[in-house]
Amino acid sequence: LECGATHVLALDVAGRLRAWGGNEAGQVDVPPGLLARSFIDVAAGSQHSAAVDADGVVHCWGSNLYRQCTIPEGLGPCVAVSCGSRHTVAVRADGSIACWGDDSLGQCSVPAGLGTVLDVDAGLFHTVARTNQGGVACWGSDAFGQSTVPAGLGPVSAIAAGARHTLVLAGGDDPAVVGWGSNTSAQLEIPSTLEGVVLVGVAAGSGHSVVLDETGQVHAWGTDSAGQVSGVDGYAPATAVSAGGAATLLLVPDCASDPGAPG
Repeated sequence: LECGATHVLALDVAGRLRAWGGNEAGQVDVPPGLLARSFIDVAAGSQHSAAVDADGVVHCWGSNLYRQCTIPEGLGPCVAVSCGSRHTVAVRADGSIACWGDDSLGQCSVPAGLGTVLDVDAGLFHTVARTNQGGVACWGSDAFGQSTVPAGLGPVSAIAAGARHTLVLAGGDDPAVVGWGSNTSAQLEIPSTLEGVVLVGVAAGSGHSVVLDETGQVHAWGTDSAGQVSGVDGYAPATAVSAGGAATLLLVPDCASDPGAPG
């Protein structure tokens, strides 16, 4: 489940791709040869999309203006992928990182000595990675401090890169959400009601932030210009969250069959 700037990618229970939303650069036009394949991960950027199939092969489509869809030769098998505004980043099966596309702000310049990476997330012009030691690394644009990792985070269990801010779940067995970067829309103003709540998921959009707790309750804050914060009310339990642009995406079992569900 992945929410881009104006489009969405998802995998069904069989691992088949589903895409909808803005299609000005063909980012929703899944190549016909991929429709019958099974996938393990998907990513949505501003105007491009990426996916990793069950064999670890990365596929990209949509805008290639910055070569964000030009997959490097010899990439090798991958386990995860993420799309920024104009760049793409993948985690190889051996835990190393590959980036391609726009590197004008260093968003594709992977730091030396990063180590084994478990997760990666690409923001507008920055990139965030979580290592197998529970550490976090950020690179790329730091105009709002979104790539300046605070000291003393402790073990990190989840990461999310917004347009100009970064969120993590940090603190080991009792993780709390921690954020840095732009706060122009109060996206870093973490609600006091989250104190003591066990969090299991996090997502970041353009100017809003979202977390999922262990009961499936969704909490969101920041700009609500399109209902991306207030719209999460009433959808529980959710099993996954994603945020992108001015939208929030939730995976809610049996939501469609519930006549009382909002929206």
